[in-house]
Amino acid sequence: MSDSTTNTTSSTSSSMSQPISGLIPETPVSSGPSFGPAAAAASVDWTTQWANLLKQEEQLQPDGRFGFEQIGRLLSAMRAKLSQYAWRSVAKPRARNYTDPTTGRPLVRFYYLVANNFLGQTLWYVDVDPDSCSDPATNRHKQLVNLLTIKSQLLSSSANRGLSREEELLQERKRSFSTGIVDYDLDPNSGTIVFAYQNFVCHLVDNPSVFNSAGDFEPKGIEAPHTPLNLALCPSDPRIAAYAAERTVYCICFDSKQILAVYTLPAETKTISAGLPPFAVQEEFDRFHGFWWRPVGDEANPTSQDLIIEVVDESSVQSIKIVDPLKGGLETDSFSYPRAGTPNAVSSLVNVSVSRCADAGTLVCTNRPVDQLQLDEYLVRIDWTQSGEALLAQSMNRRQDLLRLLAYYPDSGLSICLLEESAPSDRWIEVHELIRPLLVTDRRVELIWASEDTGYRHLYHVTCCWLPGDSQAKVVRRQLTFGDWQVQPDHLSVDVANGWLYFNSTRVDPRCVQLCRVNYLANHESSSRIEILTTAHNVFNSSSSSSNSAGLPKTCSGLAFPEQGVALLTVHCSQHSPEARLCSLKTANLPAISLLTKAIGCDNFFLQPEYFQFTGPGGQTLYGLLFKPFNCVPGRQYPTLQYIYGGPHVQLVTNAFVGFHRVTKACYFGFCVLIVDNRGSENRGREFAAEIRHKLGSLELPDQVAGLEFAAKKFGCIDLNRVGLFGWSYGGYLTLIGMRDFNNIYRLGVAGAPVTEWELYDTAYTERYMGLPDGPGGCYEASSVIGANKASGFPGEANRLLVVHGSIDENVHYYHTAKLLDKLVLAKKPYNLLIYPSERHGLRNALSKDHFETCLMHFLCQHL
Repeated sequence: MSDSTTNTTSSTSSSMSQPISGLIPETPVSSGPSFGPAAAAASVDWTTQWANLLKQEEQLQPDGRFGFEQIGRLLSAMRAKLSQYAWRSVAKPRARNYTDPTTGRPLVRFYYLVANNFLGQTLWYVDVDPDSCSDPATNRHKQLVNLLTIKSQLLSSSANRGLSREEELLQERKRSFSTGIVDYDLDPNSGTIVFAYQNFVCHLVDNPSVFNSAGDFEPKGIEAPHTPLNLALCPSDPRIAAYAAERTVYCICFDSKQILAVYTLPAETKTISAGLPPFAVQEEFDRFHGFWWRPVGDEANPTSQDLIIEVVDESSVQSIKIVDPLKGGLETDSFSYPRAGTPNAVSSLVNVSVSRCADAGTLVCTNRPVDQLQLDEYLVRIDWTQSGEALLAQSMNRRQDLLRLLAYYPDSGLSICLLEESAPSDRWIEVHELIRPLLVTDRRVELIWASEDTGYRHLYHVTCCWLPGDSQAKVVRRQLTFGDWQVQPDHLSVDVANGWLYFNSTRVDPRCVQLCRVNYLANHESSSRIEILTTAHNVFNSSSSSSNSAGLPKTCSGLAFPEQGVALLTVHCSQHSPEARLCSLKTANLPAISLLTKAIGCDNFFLQPEYFQFTGPGGQTLYGLLFKPFNCVPGRQYPTLQYIYGGPHVQLVTNAFVGFHRVTKACYFGFCVLIVDNRGSENRGREFAAEIRHKLGSLELPDQVAGLEFAAKKFGCIDLNRVGLFGWSYGGYLTLIGMRDFNNIYRLGVAGAPVTEWELYDTAYTERYMGLPDGPGGCYEASSVIGANKASGFPGEANRLLVVHGSIDENVHYYHTAKLLDKLVLAKKPYNLLIYPSERHGLRNALSKDHFETCLMHFLCQHL
């Protein structure tokens, strides 16, 4: 089909038969098909290369309708190209001060994990002087741990095995796809580093003041009987460490190589575990640790260390059985899964005293329960104060509208409620990491805290005082940040010496995150004293503008290390992959002193989105972005894929470089891709988020449709007769709602791992937004995809609905999809089904992901 510049919208019948060849420019055809990295590297012009690949495949398929294998080959070539732009993100950054033994200069050694090609993540470091802002190129990072060496040790050992069930499930909860060294712990005083690799506990002592270089020795590995999870050094004695495994907590002594179960449970007690939080707390509150070392030792007994352990009783929690179809139906896996309205797990705390015998290094332990802390339904956060004087626990009720910050003093047995946070009617408390104790005594605690009292998350200086016998402290709050914007919930650093708080915020624009600081020692009555550290003139070089085509400031989030005088900045630019810079906090413009991962120029490979905003059906300003297709011809209309998530705690429309690999692939296959953030999405404040309370599935699609209609009118390239929906998880749920209630607008939908009835999902998430199932209003029935004969609303034509699910999904169980299919059969509605027998909620296996992308693109090309 020849190129057309008409603005006339194609009819549905003609659009369904349109060949993809109409998207191909007139360029010479190469001698033959060539796919893979070699072909990608050989071409200097990806646009020409891709056009040639399309023409080659068109010659094999004269009608222009590519088959499954052809699409697979094209996607393989695109993956090879994408691999050139793989962003090596920096993970788990840590810093320590040391003195250079040759010069006597104070330096900083900065550690971090970064992916190393096919081997996975490994540990790197860089030495910098924050006082000397030298050329970043002179501060080269080096590999601390040689993963090949570690791997060779394991290959010769019987311990070389795959992920344990516990490790696999923990990675699912963390949404972690990392391999290699996925985490490590550092004792900054001794330089002891410990990490787990398969069934080994690996440790080394990195002392740059002595060796002046790292990697002069290999880590020592101690084989453990089980896969160690959340390995953590004892802060007051780094010769021992603790980890969780097989429902309990172990301690390991590096001197004696002894491994001791410090809290044991009877083998027959399958519903009680120790050392890991329950499912709902991991999945919905992002707490993954279940034990905490006291930062200081026992003064009376220096070899004794306190370890607080969480014990979880799931005896009242429903057990869900999942059949692995690849094991012939002979094996089932049981999971404690609290569905909405059913009992949750019950957590309690135990204080274990671990003693190391000074002569032999052997470990012994005793334990006692922590009965003084009266916990509520959810133990969402817990940690020691830096001095080790008190344990601070955040405990939340089942409705999630009341949170208590509790303090427990183990030496005296005192427990006190420091403060309470309550949410207005039909709102909930958002959990965050923004707590830093400043002063802790037996009658007074001063701390930095965050609250949404004003409708937006802001920082406060809080003083809590009490008298003997009090159960509740008297609280004085002083607000430090102000305005209709959010402090981000994940990072807060405190410069105690100078009174600075470093944090990320959306003060400039809700779509952009910047590193900011404010002084908590000064008096504040407005946001005028807040400093935005990552402004255009000081972190972006002159070769790139300070904003994109929509006039948005660039995103530059950061993590500050005030004690070391450095900050890790992640700098985003539309023309290259993100760049991880280590910058000096001691100079006003935050000069880069080392590049941990250098930006890779994308040669215009990633098509740049068009940002837009519009007024939604509820009267609020909503944001969206549109990716136009490869070789887009002005005036021509294209089939469009609307990628949707739409659920709470997620924001898709940002000015950060995220790649959107599947979006990019769809654009190169000739589709527009539209993304809209509807009411309820992240970073817009409490009231905006609460719009969906008791209304899941009712407001999101009207906002999405309004965004589609606005973008179609504004950009003129969207064919409104050929629009498809695609989403996963909550996005899969909304895709089903769209195909049921708005199938006059959406031609087809691809729903991945969808929720279909909220009674089947977990307590913490569902009840936060919907209340209890037996509550008033019938909101569960209203939000169901398939209740009350709703399946009759799905389209009656074939090839309009594709449902995708992993059959061993332990988060959104396959039962959701099974119930949907049963209702569709009863309603005589057609559907397409794609099942991945060995996958859980997200596709992890590379072959599964490749297969799904091919199926997705084939479905879109054939039917949209």
